[in-house]
Amino acid sequence: MPQALWTDPFLDSMRHTGDPPADAVVAELFAGGATVVQAVNYLMRDLVENDDLPSRALPQHVRDYFQACSLPAWADPSRLSLGVDVFQRFGPLVILLLNAYSLPLCYAGRKGVQVLARSERLHSNPKRRIIETAQMIIDVMSPGGLDPASRGAGLRSAQKVRLMHATIRHLVGEDPSWDPAFDLPINQEDLAGTLCAFSTAVLDGLARLDVDLSRAEIDAYMHTWNVVGHVMGVREELLPANFAEGRALSDRIAERCFEACPEGQMMTRALLEMMAEMVPGTALDGVPAQFVRHFVGDAVA
Repeated sequence: MPQALWTDPFLDSMRHTGDPPADAVVAELFAGGATVVQAVNYLMRDLVENDDLPSRALPQHVRDYFQACSLPAWADPSRLSLGVDVFQRFGPLVILLLNAYSLPLCYAGRKGVQVLARSERLHSNPKRRIIETAQMIIDVMSPGGLDPASRGAGLRSAQKVRLMHATIRHLVGEDPSWDPAFDLPINQEDLAGTLCAFSTAVLDGLARLDVDLSRAEIDAYMHTWNVVGHVMGVREELLPANFAEGRALSDRIAERCFEACPEGQMMTRALLEMMAEMVPGTALDGVPAQFVRHFVGDAVA
């Protein structure tokens, strides 16, 4: 049982563990010096803004990284199909929960949120980041999105995010102003917590919105996000086998990592302001904050 592994010593070690395959790709890019660093900046921009990979601009080892993507041997096509079907039926509610539940949970982790707060683009233009995150979710949860045979958009999106995480880990990790007390940027525990926010928290939110999913549908949704987590470099020891294990892991991470801090409050404030701008008129002023408090609970709020 994975829960037996989720001890403090194990999770402490995960806070200093990155993603060796993706980290190696990025390290090789940066080993080329300033010219390659500039190329990486263009590369990361293209990875965000383009659906198709700019293959001619990529060094061979980066092309190899994208070409080598495959699903884990334990991926179950029937459960993936059912998980995608759940999203297709309740996608608008899932996106609502992304804003009102998943992202606020991510901002509650005092150490993990430091990386987000350090990027000016994230809090000066939260709408763009949230749209990018929502698009990634739509890509991986679309029919065929995780199909290796057709190199679905979901696989490409997950690979891009994995490479961007490795780039941020490299850049922030070498920044002398980074406080080592915050541990390795975008480490395995933080990745696992984010994955739970997109899987377990969403399923919990749907249940609280009176969406009645069958046990098979809940299992399939968890399985689909575990496959996404694998593609994004999350270690298998941190992939909960079912919803109950997902809740257990979420609770462990919350106990260990959730703490009020100015950076988390700043990110949440920017999120609430963005949601307020998207709601026309003034009749619903304050509703986004009420939604967040309802889903995350008073203690986290």
